[in-house]
Amino acid sequence: MAPKFIPDAWRMEARSWPYADVSFLMDHAGGSLPRHLRTYAEGYDELKYRTTVRDLASLSVSLSSQSFEGIGSLYPSTTAPDSEPLQVQVGPLLSFEPQLRSSPPLGPFKTNREAKTAKIDWLLHLIEKHRLGWLPPSGRHPNPQPVLWYLTLLEVRVLVQGCEEMGRSGPTYLRHGDQNIGCILTHEDGSLAGMVDWEFAYTCPLEEAFATPTFLLGGFRDWGSNDLGNQDIFIKEFESLGRHDLASAVRGCMKYNRLSELLWDGCKSPMTLDGLLGMEEAFMGTLDNPPTTLEEWETRARHRHRDNEKLKKVEEDWKNHLAELEATKVAEELKGAKAVAEPEATTTAEGSPATGTSSIPGGH
Repeated sequence: MAPKFIPDAWRMEARSWPYADVSFLMDHAGGSLPRHLRTYAEGYDELKYRTTVRDLASLSVSLSSQSFEGIGSLYPSTTAPDSEPLQVQVGPLLSFEPQLRSSPPLGPFKTNREAKTAKIDWLLHLIEKHRLGWLPPSGRHPNPQPVLWYLTLLEVRVLVQGCEEMGRSGPTYLRHGDQNIGCILTHEDGSLAGMVDWEFAYTCPLEEAFATPTFLLGGFRDWGSNDLGNQDIFIKEFESLGRHDLASAVRGCMKYNRLSELLWDGCKSPMTLDGLLGMEEAFMGTLDNPPTTLEEWETRARHRHRDNEKLKKVEEDWKNHLAELEATKVAEELKGAKAVAEPEATTTAEGSPATGTSSIPGGH
């Protein structure tokens, strides 16, 4: 049995705390932020890294001993007797990002294909309604949004629909919903002190539930390579524990991690060609004749979805939006130029009589 890495949480009675419905107490976990896990930054320590991975593998094995039915978030059971300890059931899937939340929440679902497609369709809906991705071009967003995001989601939807693995139903397992390295606390020797912030944990099939946490993969989102780097450490740890199924989940983790990052990010970051190709390769393997520029990728995607009327509407709306932004910019520039010109004109008008009088010989 793995050490106890998940601190207990305590629900407060309403009469003892006015914010009991939205607050809870948690056992102190100890430890500190594991900077030694950042393989791409200063402070990386392979010995400590191996120690942390060993404990994360033990935690995963413990979590795999409890299965659920369905994909979604956990809620208190509505059928268990009040006299029994707190029981949970799988319900609608809560969203980590406030601006991405649907009302009511989506789910629960039977397959990952259903779950991911529903999330993609919701994001497409938000873009169509100008509630997501409508940011003017800038240094952080050099590619006009939301058309590129809309195309990306349409392409990813095709990948999800065509994935046989995601169409399977079966038992599900708990996955931490926040892939931030700050949710991991370790001791000085690298051993795991605790894993915190489980409020957005959700259930999903084994292949996703035990995919390598994204904080162990660095900034893969914009990289085209799906190479697992030193994740062979994780794989060998699972194999030494006799869990070849969990080792297989690590090998196939990039499909789920790329998808999770894309759907979680909520159209906030610019897409890159490497990131888009990395997503496609995670699903389909090596690509034949991939595009060499982002513009070429976008042209091909537009052609594949040329009959999509909603895409045409988004393109037209965005074109009009950019025209309005440009018109506003020109109007503000003209207003600013006029404001500068008016004081100069006033100064010239006031100074002209004196200047004119002094320029006439004899004062006549």
